[in-house]
Amino acid sequence: AVALGCSSGVTSTTDASAATVTFSQVYSGVIQGTCTGCHAPGHESKLDMSSQTAAYTNLVGTSAKGSGCGTTSITRVTPGTATTSLIYLKLTATQACGSSMPFGEPTLATSKTDLVRDWINAGAKNN
Repeated sequence: AVALGCSSGVTSTTDASAATVTFSQVYSGVIQGTCTGCHAPGHESKLDMSSQTAAYTNLVGTSAKGSGCGTTSITRVTPGTATTSLIYLKLTATQACGSSMPFGEPTLATSKTDLVRDWINAGAKNN
């Protein structure tokens, strides 16, 4: 079973490609193959990412609900700010609550966490 985690601390990027990162790229390149094994309807994480629509709806602007972070006020994805977005913090192993993601697995490649960071910093649009 796999989940999401974060750790970079980078607030923004000067990379011109950041504005072109789409949620479709994040979902197919990171979430679909890494997170959906655990983050499905009824899982204890209380985060359904089983489809692209469910993932976007349950991530962007939504407070954490799981046992590890649900008592905090942290938001899963704060558009424009990766360093305050729980998904990015967990993927980079810099979160203050809960477990790093993917749970029980090695940290994701920097190219994948950068993709998530750039999408969030570009406004976390549903595209």
